[in-house]
Amino acid sequence: MLGVIRELIKSKGPITVAEYFKLALTHPEHGYYMNKDVFGIKGDFTTSPEISQMFGELIAVWIANEHAESRDPRPLHLVELGPGRGTLASDVTRVATKLPQLRSALSGRLFLLEVSPAMRAIQRHNTTESSSPTSVNNDNWREFETANGFRASWLDSLEQLSSQADGPCCFLAHEFLDALPFTNWRGGEWREVLIDVCSNAGLKYRLSDSPPPSDLLACIRSNETRRHIEVSPMSGDFVDQLARHVTSQGAGFALLADYGYDVANPDELKTDTLRGFRKHRVRDPLLDPGESDLTADVDFDYLKRRIARLGLPGLAVFGPSPQRAFLLQMGIAARLSALMSSSSASSETRRNHLSAARTLLESMGQRFKFLCISGSPGRLLPGCQAPPGFLPETKFT
Repeated sequence: MLGVIRELIKSKGPITVAEYFKLALTHPEHGYYMNKDVFGIKGDFTTSPEISQMFGELIAVWIANEHAESRDPRPLHLVELGPGRGTLASDVTRVATKLPQLRSALSGRLFLLEVSPAMRAIQRHNTTESSSPTSVNNDNWREFETANGFRASWLDSLEQLSSQADGPCCFLAHEFLDALPFTNWRGGEWREVLIDVCSNAGLKYRLSDSPPPSDLLACIRSNETRRHIEVSPMSGDFVDQLARHVTSQGAGFALLADYGYDVANPDELKTDTLRGFRKHRVRDPLLDPGESDLTADVDFDYLKRRIARLGLPGLAVFGPSPQRAFLLQMGIAARLSALMSSSSASSETRRNHLSAARTLLESMGQRFKFLCISGSPGRLLPGCQAPPGFLPETKFT
């Protein structure tokens, strides 16, 4: 992949960080996500759904609560953006089989937004509990049934959803936005950070000679005090699409979870967060493109400003709420207690459950955030409180 990028730069000049991001992660032949399983202990990083079943179970309970709040009788479609190994979708649909109200609500279809053939094979394997991953490179494999009895299919883009899902949707996006291309800027006279070749056969950063175009300049806060910022217009485009969908249906909701920051908290303000991950270790993002995950912290304030700019009626936005607050409000303590007291749980299993809960609440509890976009009419009524997981922290201990 390094050779492909260097040749591209030599032929057209320095590329943006966004272009580098997209090439390194999703190049059809050499992209990081395109040809292998990168998740879990044997991969390069582990996500919350992989850490504990409790995470997906509590997400399922949250969906059931929000659907009940909407009072919409139409079938609810479940749409996951960037489903990883399919663990979250599997846990949510498993819980749905045990909660009649949720199974009744999720009588629509399961849609998985995924561009990687390798990850599609793994998702099918895990959600159907088949014996081994199967190639899904042809259209005959685009639709399938999960082990929990849900009709499922893949999407190449969100634009395809409108022709396949008539009715409200629950959108889930866990560690999806952090992997989308973003632009990188340095002030005071804002200049974009570009990527160029260097003499040692590697890559290096350099600044653009030109000021940013007006549409990107509009993404920068008027009162911005940082000298180095990262903006992801593509993330903004996705939340715009989600907001438009839930308002067009008069119902539905989206739950976004990612590591990121809220500018309302000065202690969380981030500057240069671009980094690579390989074998669970942080590394230089310009080393060996295509062999490491690339990621950057999500600016939740930017996403909220993008949604507000749409001026859509019938829309409510909640958060960002720290993962610790979200999971505690959703009852992780009670769920942990039930798992620990199960007569079938071995001592090792109990230790694993306790360790997983500590990781979710302590190691990841503040750094990961949740954002809710709701089109449920009940969330717009005067005096209506925020959804569970987004209540003020004084509401629970």
